[in-house]
Amino acid sequence: DHVVRTLHNAIEQDRLAHAYLFVGPRGTGKTSTSRIFSKALNCPNGPSVEFDPDDPICIEIAEGRSLDVLEIDGASNNKVDEV
Repeated sequence: DHVVRTLHNAIEQDRLAHAYLFVGPRGTGKTSTSRIFSKALNCPNGPSVEFDPDDPICIEIAEGRSLDVLEIDGASNNKVDEV
């Protein structure tokens, strides 16, 4: 899909933005895509589309324990002060 291709190209071409906002209807893969993207961005040797899901950093992200990745639920936190 075009979103995955765009994010993949951003990593491969080292043209990453300082922030990404994933928006859209419920059930379209926003959370899954952002978690996978976070794992790719936080590889020990720098951003890579070929990351090891068993790497401790990836496990921390998957379990919500990473100090470098903050996941905000937009349905529950929809005011500027909450973010």
